[in-house]
Amino acid sequence: MARNISSTLREHWKPGIVSWNRIEGRPRKGDFDRTLRAEVRDALWMLTRQWQFGEFRGEDAGSPVFARTQVQTTRLTRYKGQDEATSGMDSSIPLEARVEQQTAPLDLAERLQLGRYWLNLIRQSLNHGRLSKDFRADYIARYPITTPDADADHALVHAHSRVAQWFAATTGRSMDGDAFRTLVEAGGSAADGITVSEPSDQTELDAQRDLFLDRVGHRYQEPSGDEKNDWIPEQLEYSFACSAPKPDGGETVLTADGYPGGRLDWYSFNIDSEVGVLGAGEDHSSVVKEETLSFIPAPIQFPGMPNPRWWEFENGNVDFGNIDAHTTDTAKLLLTEFSLLYGNDWFLIPFRLATGSLALITGFEVTNNFGERTWIEAAGRGRDDDWQRWALYTLSVNGVDAADTRLFLPAATHKTQNGDKLEEVQFIRDEMANLVWGIESVVPLEIGRGTPGHKAALDVRHYFESITPKDIDDSALQDNDAQIRYLAQTSVPENWIPLIPVHVDGNTRKTQLQRSAMLRYLDGVSAADPIAGRTRIISAPPPPSYVHEEEVPRTGIRVRKAFRRCRWHGGRTSVWAGIDKRAGRGERSSGLRFDQIQAKRNPAKEDVESDDSDL
Repeated sequence: MARNISSTLREHWKPGIVSWNRIEGRPRKGDFDRTLRAEVRDALWMLTRQWQFGEFRGEDAGSPVFARTQVQTTRLTRYKGQDEATSGMDSSIPLEARVEQQTAPLDLAERLQLGRYWLNLIRQSLNHGRLSKDFRADYIARYPITTPDADADHALVHAHSRVAQWFAATTGRSMDGDAFRTLVEAGGSAADGITVSEPSDQTELDAQRDLFLDRVGHRYQEPSGDEKNDWIPEQLEYSFACSAPKPDGGETVLTADGYPGGRLDWYSFNIDSEVGVLGAGEDHSSVVKEETLSFIPAPIQFPGMPNPRWWEFENGNVDFGNIDAHTTDTAKLLLTEFSLLYGNDWFLIPFRLATGSLALITGFEVTNNFGERTWIEAAGRGRDDDWQRWALYTLSVNGVDAADTRLFLPAATHKTQNGDKLEEVQFIRDEMANLVWGIESVVPLEIGRGTPGHKAALDVRHYFESITPKDIDDSALQDNDAQIRYLAQTSVPENWIPLIPVHVDGNTRKTQLQRSAMLRYLDGVSAADPIAGRTRIISAPPPPSYVHEEEVPRTGIRVRKAFRRCRWHGGRTSVWAGIDKRAGRGERSSGLRFDQIQAKRNPAKEDVESDDSDL
């Protein structure tokens, strides 16, 4: 220790502690253009920058140059949907198409499309000389499109102008392809009800019938035979299970009890150790494979990754300097720290895994440039319920304590094209009315398209008002001295379907939501009819139909149905109609009130005020 600091500093005028508070040069001008160039002609400046950044500092560590791993793989071989028998896994379609498939609605557009396809087959046979007569007019007369009667039973046709125009334009001019399909699928002849004099024409029509049935069966995926719909209306979710054989016998059962639809990936599954096998069947142990693979590790790279040398500029796709992280954003801070400080410490070992497979990596044998070998096992091998366990891309286990470190790659598609919404129902809570409402925001039309539910409800109500005669003379009710009137109940839009709480059978405390219906009250009409839902989401189950109370949170949920399309192996196209569930937008109020006192209506005064406003 120096006794006299002043004399010590005079003798040692160069201090021994050096620090820098800037990493760029100190400019003598107001602009930084030349300073930030880091010109390579200044070799001394470049060397000092490298020294400051520690590029000359050696590390007592080796770099991996070779790696070997032992991998055990097995494929999914069985599938079990909700309330159906176990079947084999169909690898010709993506797993989403098998799970989400819904029966497509029968509408006018579908009937016209099938009819036009059959008429085109007849035209092609006629152009190639395989038919001696044009039978298209005969089939239009045999299977005609007819316009329904304008009555209350066909209000969904005549209430909407577009639907009525479609029926008017195709009646007597187009063929009902669905009626023809129903006949031939039951084993009927293609010429049933058609006058065919030449035997060759009969043979050609039957050949085109087989082509028609094959094309109709492949236009989109829908349940057929023993297959059922895996959508559970009570839970507003899908439920299914898959299994893969184990090397020592038995099966690994993976369940997806709460799949909301839309995006199927590994996190939708859990390993159910309490279920041994899904069902009896053939032995699939041959799909279990064990192999040892050799790799050359490569450093991980990602956009915006900091380069190890100072004068190299990073890719500007990711701007880490623009990250706005607070002290509570732990995940963001950890990700930023990993990217900036430890990004170049990770290596990539490529491995190809077939879709629909479970892979168990026993471990890695890594050899560095010093010839040292290190055995690396998977992280997170402790208890599955240990909150301090670190794991990534691993499945949760139901029923046991041991964690499962296998990697699961489901046979799901990466990208799906979604069509326009055919149906959409918003399940919301109304605290003022103490009800849950299913708001049909998009309802299907008879022409196969979706339309806003509020507008469709107004069209249907106006149609009923136009065709329903009044049976009450309300003029006498207004001729009195009363200044108020009593209103038993206010009205709500007809696309609001109520779900009322009821007790679960055999339980006096637990409740569930039962689908109900509002009554349609028309002015001057004493009778009232219940308003039925128009979407299959809310009205497909036969009454009484229920929804679990816990499925509708305070934020509400949105359930929609649309066609989906994707490319699968070999370029094959899969199309299906599926349902998905998303979070809602909070609570809403229907305005439903009971026992209201209001001012008496004065129709004469209301007419005068409306006339004045028009002027």
